[in-house]
Amino acid sequence: MLVCLCLKASLVFSWVCCVIAALRIVTWRRQGSTGSGEEEGLPKIFVRKSFHFIASIVFVTGLLGDVVLLHVACTVALVSFILIEVIRAYRLWPIGDSLHDYMSCLTDDRDSGRVIVTHIYLLLGFALPVWLVPTTKKGVFKLAMYSGVVSLGIGDSLASIFGKWLGRIKWPDSTKTLEGTLAGMVGQIAMGAILYSLDPEIVLENTSQKVHILVSLVFTSLLEGVTLQIDNLVLPVYILALLMVQ
Repeated sequence: MLVCLCLKASLVFSWVCCVIAALRIVTWRRQGSTGSGEEEGLPKIFVRKSFHFIASIVFVTGLLGDVVLLHVACTVALVSFILIEVIRAYRLWPIGDSLHDYMSCLTDDRDSGRVIVTHIYLLLGFALPVWLVPTTKKGVFKLAMYSGVVSLGIGDSLASIFGKWLGRIKWPDSTKTLEGTLAGMVGQIAMGAILYSLDPEIVLENTSQKVHILVSLVFTSLLEGVTLQIDNLVLPVYILALLMVQ
């Protein structure tokens, strides 16, 4: 019992540290933006994708350490995000205006309306696979719980960063690049291998399961390169569906 409580406490402490790190990144971003619209330091894309990496740390530690606690934390986080967004969108006293100023430095064209939803979509992208897959499942099903980590935390992030840095060949009717897609594909495959070695509940019984996972990762990378939909929602659900097909 004591060991279990210590594990839960250590997980919560590590998640709080991740939240503090995310808030610090937002503060740093605001300080690096000038009134003329020019930016100092790293571009916005690098700052935004850092939240994907932070979320990956939270979900990997949670899935390895205590899935039930992660379930609860995801629910609390979603309710908190919605409440904060309501306060910000309606500028409710006393912190509505401050929240609006604090969060506006990270918006993009998907947040052009009154409501900023990108962070909520990101949370849902990571949390939906955890909520939808029964906690008793093992093997490929357990890997499916990491769908948000693999597709968003690693694949989408690397595709965006490498596409921004090195991308030259664009997909038809898209700003995304082939180089970014390849980087995301390699990153997803590498992350799948790392999770396989870390999580003892991911047990693959035969070669066909490994091929199944590899094909799912490849197709998810290709979808990331060509989709015009919301990546944070579409990619995790897509790879989750592929992995759940047995």
